Formats: sequence, C-alpha cells, structure tokens
Amino acid sequence: MLSRAQESLSDITGINLDEEMAHLLDLERSYQASSKLISTIGEMIDSILQIV
Repeated sequence: MLSRAQESLSDITGINLDEEMAHLLDLERSYQASSKLISTIGEMIDSILQIV
C-alpha cells in the first residue's frame, strides 16, 4: 500500500522520493567535504601566518 501511494505521488508530482533522498545524501556529503576542506585551508593559513 505504501509503495502504491508513493508511486501515485510520483506519477502526480513527477517527483521520485528515492531519487530525491539520494540527491539529498549526496548534497550532505558534499557539504561535509567542503566544510572539512575549508577548515583545513584555514588551519594551513593560520600556520603560515604564525611562521611569518
């Protein structure tokens, strides 16, 4: 029954919830990676400024 409801919603709205959840998870991982990269660059800049 749940799968029928999801299929009906997908047919009406054109939105596939499984695909959307996969996109959200990809976006979350990208955000986490970007955040880590920015933190690492910030630490590198701090290290360089301490040397100078």
